[in-house]
Amino acid sequence: MKLRYALFLLLLCAAIPAFAVRDGGEKATVYAMRKLPCSQVLPQMTGYPAMPRGADDHECVEYELHTAKVTYIIVPRREVLLLVGSEVNIRMASSELLVHTQDSAKDIRCSVVSMSLRSESEQRQSSASCYSESGRPIACPVSMR
Repeated sequence: MKLRYALFLLLLCAAIPAFAVRDGGEKATVYAMRKLPCSQVLPQMTGYPAMPRGADDHECVEYELHTAKVTYIIVPRREVLLLVGSEVNIRMASSELLVHTQDSAKDIRCSVVSMSLRSESEQRQSSASCYSESGRPIACPVSMR
């Protein structure tokens, strides 16, 4: 009887995905990437080092993430490239959004620039299915919606 119980627990633990153990999270799609002058983004953010003088032409990257109900605009705290159309797991941690990709071993800490609820029509359009040439689901281009 104890062996059956131990085997059951072993199978149960093996079936739990890694992200479920790490506070679950929510799936999001990287919808857009934009480059902006850091002088527009960084003075509003906390936790970034002061920009050196004469660095007005330095560019920072912001990403737009879409979940089922919310659109986030985020700025990563370190330089990272997130592929547009890729799926990521996100979760809130104090005043930051933690982004986890399949390829990364660590969470990417991001500051949230804005957060807005998606309208019902946007939610319906996001449920439209588009696929890459390899058959993998991807975010649909704007012209398809």
